[in-house]
Amino acid sequence: MKTPDWHEHGTCRTVDPEAWFEEYPSKYDPIFKMCAQCPVQVECLRQSFDDREEFGVWGGMSAHERNRLEPKFRKKPLNERDTWITNLAARIRDRDAEVRERKEATYQRQLEANR
Repeated sequence: MKTPDWHEHGTCRTVDPEAWFEEYPSKYDPIFKMCAQCPVQVECLRQSFDDREEFGVWGGMSAHERNRLEPKFRKKPLNERDTWITNLAARIRDRDAEVRERKEATYQRQLEANR
C-alpha cells in the first residue's frame, strides 16, 4: 500500500509512532496540540474517517472521538464531506487554543497565589 503524499508533510513524522497509540488517553494532550498545528491535519483527519481508523490519534482526534462522529460522516453526501472535515479540523484547533488559554490562566493564578 502506497503512503499518501501528504504524509511527508505531517508534523507527526518527527515523533515516535507509538505516541499516537497510547493506552491512556490522558497522555494525548501533547499529541492533540501537535495535530492542531499540523499543516496536513485536514488530510489526516479525512483519511482516518475514509479508512475507518479504529485506533490512535489521527488529525487531532482520538479513536473514541472519531467513532462517535463516524455515523455523521457516513450520512453526509460525498460532495459535503470535505467541508464537514475542514470544519471539524477548525473546531479541533479552537479546542487546542482554549486548552492552552486555560492552562496559561491557571499558571498565572498559581503565580499570583505564590507571591
